[in-house]
This record gives sequence, structure tokens and C-alpha cells, in this order.
Amino acid sequence: MVIVMDISPEEKEKMTGDPGTTQLVYEDPSYLTTTMGQLNALRRNRHFCDVILQVGPNDIPAHRALLACCSPYLFELFNSEVEGSNHLRYQIENASPAAVEKLVDFAYTSKLCVQAEQVCDLYSAAKLFRMESVRKTCSNYLATHLTPANSVGVRSFAYAVNDHELISVVDKYIRDNIMEVSVNKEFLLLPRLQVELIRKEADTPSSIGDLTLFNLVVEWAQKLVEDSTEDVKDLMEQVHLMLLTPELHLIDCEEADQDMANGDEVILDYQRRAVRKKSTTTPHKRRDGQQNGQRSPRSPGSFRAARKLIMDTEDNCGWGLIAATQTSDHSYVCIAMLDGGLSAITLHERTHSRCVSRQTSMVEDISGSMTLMEPMSHPRCGAGAVELNGKLIAAGGHNREECLDTVEAYDPSMNVWAPLPPMSTSRGRFEMAVLAGKLYAVGGSNGSEELTSAECYNPQTGEWRTVANSKFSRCSSGVAVQDGLLYVVGGQSGQCGLRSCEVFNPETDTWNPISPLNTGRYQTGVCALDGSVFAVGGTDSWNCLSSAEAYSPDDGQWKTIAPLKTARRGAGVAAYKGKLYAVGGFDGVSSLDSVECYDPDTGKWTSVAGMNMPRSNVGVAVVDGHLFAVGGFDGQTFLNTIERYNDETNEWSCFTTTQD
Repeated sequence: MVIVMDISPEEKEKMTGDPGTTQLVYEDPSYLTTTMGQLNALRRNRHFCDVILQVGPNDIPAHRALLACCSPYLFELFNSEVEGSNHLRYQIENASPAAVEKLVDFAYTSKLCVQAEQVCDLYSAAKLFRMESVRKTCSNYLATHLTPANSVGVRSFAYAVNDHELISVVDKYIRDNIMEVSVNKEFLLLPRLQVELIRKEADTPSSIGDLTLFNLVVEWAQKLVEDSTEDVKDLMEQVHLMLLTPELHLIDCEEADQDMANGDEVILDYQRRAVRKKSTTTPHKRRDGQQNGQRSPRSPGSFRAARKLIMDTEDNCGWGLIAATQTSDHSYVCIAMLDGGLSAITLHERTHSRCVSRQTSMVEDISGSMTLMEPMSHPRCGAGAVELNGKLIAAGGHNREECLDTVEAYDPSMNVWAPLPPMSTSRGRFEMAVLAGKLYAVGGSNGSEELTSAECYNPQTGEWRTVANSKFSRCSSGVAVQDGLLYVVGGQSGQCGLRSCEVFNPETDTWNPISPLNTGRYQTGVCALDGSVFAVGGTDSWNCLSSAEAYSPDDGQWKTIAPLKTARRGAGVAAYKGKLYAVGGFDGVSSLDSVECYDPDTGKWTSVAGMNMPRSNVGVAVVDGHLFAVGGFDGQTFLNTIERYNDETNEWSCFTTTQD
């Protein structure tokens, strides 16, 4: 049977496009979309897949020919197999499984949809796969979504992937917004090189710009590192006192001769401390495995980056300034690259030196200028912190190398720190209290043993004197003053959390025991409020504690109160405007920036604004109507910075207001 189709001239023209041709020409505009969609469905159901990309624990099935068309990297990887090989699995290193999954989806759909926090991972995977259109799209997204809060992290990432166009955009953004950038958490978490500057002679130029000063610092640090005498991360762990000569040379005061020192007590004290430090540590810290002047590879933990600050490229030496600004009459801050790592540099000119006079960018408000609160002269972790005569006192504590005996006082009205006479004993992991106008330092550790000693500072005479030893050697205990008595609560002796508590009577210079805690605890926060002494959090040797208890002198008993919302040890605890504040600490995994507030009227803990940076073993004190957090440890660095809390605005700030 023959079937004859009667086709009209119009239909024939649709099929051929030209009634006079003898070819059939047909185009289906939905074919590619439909076919790729079906192919993607086959992939998701693992039908006809001939390759598996193994990325970490994830297996991503796909069709090899399609991926080879989209990625030159994968084309070369697949093409490198011996002909006839049945190798179906390829391990992909240094890429996020989620990002690779997104790129494979893109190969099948030509569409991308990722959250902002995934863009950097997607960029890295696209660069690995050499999918340039995706990489450029990610770069453009990062460049157009910069904020003061993320610019430091984006800058470190741009350097890590060697994206010079993105680096240029971010650097300009940071320069234009340096003050806003410098108060954000990413900036505050940067490794920090701290320099105190003294001008050697009165004729040293006073019109030096910010960038010139910081360039001198960078050149000094670079020379130290390239001479293999120091590691950059070691430079971050101390305050460097430097002389600026009329010839614009920076000289470490440790190396200054007698003529340069010229009897300056600040320089001589710095040199004495350097000698003492060298007697307990190796003269120069060198990189692990460094021999015969050879530099070993950079440790993966040398820098944190947003927290990914590992950066190294062959065509960038990794040294140089990004942005700098003046934060007060004698203080400056900048962001710089130091040996391939993004770092902050703070520079403070000693006030007895000639000040630098020049225009500067300030953050203005109605009440005056906002300037960065001056850092302490030393990083201090586990230090004592109290208010005395309107000033914030910080004493002792420890850094990576030693326990400290130094004491200094911060004047909030002047935004300056001034030294006080040192304690007779180096003390870390201890607490202080003010009783009858005098400052008491009790117990702690001198770096090798727990102490029983206690001492008292009289601001009238400017002298420390010893008082009676406590009955137990203990460190990491808490102290509080109630009804003219000094309470010492819990603490650590060996590996045990102590239940014992003692009371010191300054009238009789004697210690007497009181009822023990319900739970042995150390690194607990202790303070007095409404006639009771509170012990909050801490650790029992193995576990971080959320429990808290209060002691009433009336009945002589410890009673349990509501637990913290977050278990924490090494938190600073203080009474502030009728409430109890638990600040920072360590939860067993990481240092905390969170803060909780206990209202004795409701018996409940509530969360308030977190600090600008994590701080464990932090000191706290109430001064001039603000709650101050002092020093501590952020998980990587021993801190010399301070910040303060205002309950009216529920904000922590690293800045202070100065009147014009």
C-alpha cells in the first residue's frame, strides 16, 4: 500500500525554508535546553555517567565529555589517562565539595545561584578548573559587595588567589574607608605589630606623613625577617620601642647605645626587660628546622584569615602598606602585608616626644572626635583589672613568654596609659580588688608555681607591701570585696578545681576559711552584688561549667543560682548598674566574644551585645560609667587592647570620645 501525503506549498516552505531547494532544514530552539535538562536529570540519577569526581567525602557523578568541554583542567585530567583505561574516579584536591557541585550544575544548566559566603569557595574552584567566566563573575561580585566588615577578608582572599584586579579594588576601598574598616572584628583579629616611637632629637622632622612612618616600620620588620633573625609571628607578640633618628632611621631601643639612650628611663627599662627575657628564652627565635641561615617554609598556622590569612605568590614579595590613618594626636594605625600575611600595625608616639602635626581623617560626631583607645604597654592574659580613683588598673598577667609584674593605669579622660610601680612578684592568672582605697593582688602563678603570697598597693605612698599569705596556694581564683573583707574563691592547685574559700581581714592581717563552694571550680568569675558574693562558670578540671552560685555572709552558705546560657571559663565577671555581667571566656572549643547579664530581680541570664573580638582570661572593671574588657586571649594572640560597654546603647566600642 502506498500512502501519499498531500503537503501544501506553505507547509513545504516551513520545512525547507525555500520552496525551490531540495534540502530539509529544521531548527528546534528548545532542543539544547531540553536536552541539557534531560542530561542533567540522567546525571542526578547516575544514568550513563562515566566519571566520578571525588571531592573530600563527596562523590559527584557526571558525564566526562561534557565536563571536558567546560573545563580545560578537567579536559587535561581526563585526557592524561592511558587509552582504553577504565579509570572512572578522579580525586580533586584543594576545592570545596559544595563549590565543585555548583560548577558541575553550571556545566549542565549554565546557571549559578550561591550564597554570599560561598562565593570565595566557588571562585577558588573555578580558578582550579580554569572556568574563567565563572571566576570573573565571582571576582566582580566580591568587588561590588565590599563592606567595612568584609573588606579585610576579601583582601586576604584576593592575595591568596593572586587576583591583582580585585586587590586593586579592595585596596582603594580600604583606603577610602580606613576608619570604618579599623573598628570591625576582621581588622581587630588581624595579627598586630605594635610599635612605640621615641624621637631621638628635637630636630627630628615633625612633618612626616603616616605612610612614611609605617614604611619605616615595614622596612625594619622586613630586614629582620630576611636576615633570618625573627619570624613575623614572633614580632607580633611584643611591643617594640623604637628610636626615630633625624636621618629617618628606626632603631630598636634594645640595640640603642648609651649615647642614644641618653639616660632616658623608658629606654633603659626596656633594655633591662629585654636582658631578663633573653635569660629565659633563646636569644633569637628561628623558624622550625631553620639551619645555616636557610628559611623554612611558612607554617600553615602563621597567619589567620578572616581567618584565612595564608597567602603566598611567586610574583609578589608580600611586603607593603595598604592604608594608614591617624587615630589620635600620637597614635596611628594601618593595614599592611608583612611577609605574605595581612597584618595590622599600630604606632604610638611617646607623649614626651614631639608630636606629629598634620591633617588626619577622623570620625566626627556632635560631642567630639572618636579615637581608638590606647592599647596597654604589654599584652596581658589572666591579668588583674580594677578601678582605682577613677582609673582603670591593669596588672600582671602573662604573654607567651613570661608572667609579668608590671602595672599600669588608664585614664579614660585623657586616653593614656601611665606606668605604676611594679608588684614585688610576677603574677599571672590572678585577680585584684580594691579595699579601703588600696589595691590588693592575691595568689596567682609566677610561671612555675601557684602562689600563697599577697600584696597591697597604697596610692598615697606609691608603694607595694606584702600582707599575710593565704592558707592555700592557688591560681585562677576569683576575688571580691564585701563588707570590708576580701574574699578569695576557688582556684586551681595542680590539676584540681578547689572548693575552698578564704576571707582576708585587713584590720587584723589574717585569713580565715569560710564555707566551701558546692562545686570545685577555677577560672571562675567572682564579684559582689547586693550583699552576696557570686561565683560564675569556670571549670572543674575537665568540663567548662555553666553553673553559678552565690554566698550570703548572713547565713554563711553557698546557694545555686540560675546557670549561664553558655558554659564558660576564664570569663570576666563584674557588677555593673545593679546587674551581673559575664564577659567572654572559653567554652571548651574557642574563645568567646559573647556576653551575658544576670538580673537578680528576675533570677535570669540574658544575652547582650558581644564584644568586638573574642577574649578568654579577660579582665573586667567598671570605670567612668562603662564596663571595660581588658586584654585576654583571642585564640591566637595575647591581647593588649581594651574595649568598653555602654548599657544604654547596648554596644561595645574600641573608641573613645575626646573633646576638641
